[in-house]
Amino acid sequence: MHPPSTGLFTDVDDMPEFDLSTLIPAMVVAEGIHNPPLSPPHLRVAQQIGSLVEDGLRLLVFRA
Repeated sequence: MHPPSTGLFTDVDDMPEFDLSTLIPAMVVAEGIHNPPLSPPHLRVAQQIGSLVEDGLRLLVFRA
């Protein structure tokens, strides 16, 4: 787990430090950020190429 501020409300356009070209449709891309939904740009990129994307909302709901 790597908890940077990437994707949090004030940093919604920040990108994590990895090569987005390595994403493929067969991947599951998950993020712990839940507000705003699908805010980190890497989640939107993953969704556009067809990867299964999970933002932090399910994590929040199931932990409650």
